[in-house]
Amino acid sequence: KIVRFTPPMQTPEVAVSHAAAEALAGGHPWVYREALARAPRASTGDEVQLLRGDGAALGRGLYDATSPLAVRLWTRGREPITQALVAERVRRALALRALWFAHGGTTAYRLVHGEGDRTPGLVVDRYGSVAVVRLDGDAIRVSLPRWRDSLTTALLDAGVTTVVLREATKGEAPRHDVLAGPPPPPTVEVLEHGMPFVVDLARGQKTGAFLDQRENRRRVRGLAQGRRVLNLFSYAGGFSLAAALGGARHVTSVDIAASARATAQESFRRAGVD
Repeated sequence: KIVRFTPPMQTPEVAVSHAAAEALAGGHPWVYREALARAPRASTGDEVQLLRGDGAALGRGLYDATSPLAVRLWTRGREPITQALVAERVRRALALRALWFAHGGTTAYRLVHGEGDRTPGLVVDRYGSVAVVRLDGDAIRVSLPRWRDSLTTALLDAGVTTVVLREATKGEAPRHDVLAGPPPPPTVEVLEHGMPFVVDLARGQKTGAFLDQRENRRRVRGLAQGRRVLNLFSYAGGFSLAAALGGARHVTSVDIAASARATAQESFRRAGVD
């Protein structure tokens, strides 16, 4: 019996400019296309090895053949990007959020924060029992099938029951592809510092809500006692509801989007505010 030897595929290597090498060494996770000495022999989503001009290994990242942002760095030196590595980083991010939100008064927050959790391009937001995955760039989009099982297993273990991938094209309604669990409901009620509000998963902006404004909404709630409040471009009314629950005498919300106003009105009803 003749066994043909198939050599292992080598990770494509590419040198970067001195400035890019210094930025990577300092912790920056991106390499722009003009910083590459040449285009690597790689396709979008492939793992590439980044080198200094003298050949020293800087790290490995995912390559994007068309984006100005050519490589997002995942590891240092020559450490490969494996399923185990992705799973470990996701679980570490989940453990940190479990510590921050152990009190239970907030059930909508970012679980995995892309570059901030050393998972470049991968964002996961939690809305109660639903986890919404959003991808930034084609490289992570191509790579996700390789890591899907590791990601969904970690999320299900963290207590969510449904994991969806949200894809949005400008001017069109967002699409949700179910990665694990049953299909999500169109809307879900969550808590933010004890304040109940409704999130429109089917039509809402971002992954459903502007979670990065959580602490600002709490601040408005603390300032609203006895005031008349005008909220322009109010979207789903999070600041309006916070002001109302903070004791505002009157709140006016203004937004052109009828669906956003309807979501705001439903949040007011569920919070017991007229």
